[in-house]
Amino acid sequence: MSNRQPDDNDHGGGASTTILAVGGDVLHPSVPPAVRCGIRRLTTLSATTILGVRFAGTDPAAAGWQLLDATPHPDLRIGSEAGVAALERVLTP
Repeated sequence: MSNRQPDDNDHGGGASTTILAVGGDVLHPSVPPAVRCGIRRLTTLSATTILGVRFAGTDPAAAGWQLLDATPHPDLRIGSEAGVAALERVLTP
């Protein structure tokens, strides 16, 4: 799932989209395989189970999947039911 929000960072002040990754699952259906692989690699390299990865534009594909930043403290509300299930899977012993 994703969160579209206005932004005033270096990419021209346009909108951005945050993709949530939980436990290796990228929770957005339209993320292409190469970007999905990159997000998984970023979570591995950062040793982070939960990661919000922000891309330029409200349609990241149209913007060329331009990475803006990532956070280990994303807004978990963007995950909807799939996010809840993924969180339950990684947080349940």
